[in-house]
Amino acid sequence: MSERIPQSSSKRVVFRAFLSSDHVTPATGKTIAITISKNGGAFANPAAGATNATEIASGFYYFDLGTGDTDTLGPLAYRGAEGTIDDVGDCYTVATGLEFAANVTQFGGVAGTFSGGRPEVNVSHISGDSAAADNCEAWFDGTGYAGTNNVIPTVTTVNGLAAGVITEASIAADAITAAKIATGAIDADAIAADAITAAKIADGAIDAATFAAGAINAAAIADGAIDAATFTGGTLLDAAGIRAALGLAAANLDTQLSGVPTAVWGAGTRQLTGTQTFNLTGSITGNLSGSVGSVSGSVASVAGAVGSVTGDVGGNVAGSVGSVTGLTTATIAAAVWGYTLEGAMTAIHWARIVLAALAGKSSGHSTSSPAYRDLADTKNRITATTDADGRTSVTLDGS
Repeated sequence: MSERIPQSSSKRVVFRAFLSSDHVTPATGKTIAITISKNGGAFANPAAGATNATEIASGFYYFDLGTGDTDTLGPLAYRGAEGTIDDVGDCYTVATGLEFAANVTQFGGVAGTFSGGRPEVNVSHISGDSAAADNCEAWFDGTGYAGTNNVIPTVTTVNGLAAGVITEASIAADAITAAKIATGAIDADAIAADAITAAKIADGAIDAATFAAGAINAAAIADGAIDAATFTGGTLLDAAGIRAALGLAAANLDTQLSGVPTAVWGAGTRQLTGTQTFNLTGSITGNLSGSVGSVSGSVASVAGAVGSVTGDVGGNVAGSVGSVTGLTTATIAAAVWGYTLEGAMTAIHWARIVLAALAGKSSGHSTSSPAYRDLADTKNRITATTDADGRTSVTLDGS
C-alpha cells in the first residue's frame, strides 16, 4: 500500500539514484530534474516550476512537494531523470484527513467514529475515572481546584497579592540569605527607580554593625556612584568631618601648615641644606653650590665641573670636556668621508678612484680603452675611451 499524504500538505521526498552504466554505483554530482503526475495525469513540473533535486551525499537527493502539488486527491507520482542515471520515482496517495484509519477504541471511543474530523476520546482513561478530567478543567479554566501536594511550575508573574500577605514574620528564619541569592541577581538594573529611598529605610536600620567586615569597599562601589550630588546639605563632608578624618585638631588649616616653610626652608635666607631630592621648575636667579643632577633650560653660567650636558651649548666651553654624547672617531670619520664633493660623488668615492688610478692594475691602453682596477682587483674603478688627443669618455665607479 502506498504512503498516504494529507491533502494540501507539504512533504520532503528523499531518494537514491544509481548510474545507468552498472545500475549499482551511487550517482553523485548529478542535476536530476523532477516532474510529477497527479491522479494519473501527464508528468509536468511541480507547482513551484522547474525543479532539480538537491544532493545530500552518497547518491542521496531530496526535493519538496508543496501544497500546490498535493491539492489533488488520488495517486501522486514523481519521476527523477538525468542522462547518466536510472530513472527514479515512487507513488503516494493524497487523501483527506477523514480517510486516515484510526482505532479510537483505545481511547474509549467507538471504532471508526470521529467528531469534527477528530477521534472521540473517553477521558476516564486519564486515570480510570472522570474526576481527573474535571480537576484538569477546573485547574485551567480558572474556576479553581483546591488540590494538595501539587507541583506548580515556575511562576513568572503574581497578580492580586493582598497588602501585608508577605511580611517579615511570614518568612522563615534564614529563608533568604546571601548564599541563596545568585551572584549578580540583585543589581542596579534589577531595582526599580526610587525603590530604595531614605524615607523607606527605618531610622538606624543601616549602621556599621549591619555590614560585614569589608562588605563595602572600592570594588563594591560603581564608578561615579558617590559624587558631590550624592550628599545634601553639606552635613557629611564638612570642615569638621574632613579635619577629623585627617587627624587635625585646629579649626584653621593654616595653623597646621604654618610650620612647613620653616621645616623645609631657612625662613630668612630660603636656603636648602643637606641632600635634597626634588625637582625645581622655573628660573633660579641666585647661585647653586654643590652638584646638580641635571638642569633643563638655559643656564647663564656655571662655575665648576659639569658631569654631563645634553643639548646644544650656545657659547664657548673653557676647559676640558670629558665626553660628548654621539661624537666619536667613527662618527667623525663617517661625516668626513661621506661629504659630497660633486654631484653624487663623496670623499670616499673620490679617494677610491684616485687610488685606482695611482696604484691599481690597468689594461686596454693599446686599444684606446684603458681601464684601472681597484686594489683588490675585483672591479674597474675607471673605464675610459681615448684617441690621439686624450680621453673622449670616462666611466667612474667609487662604490
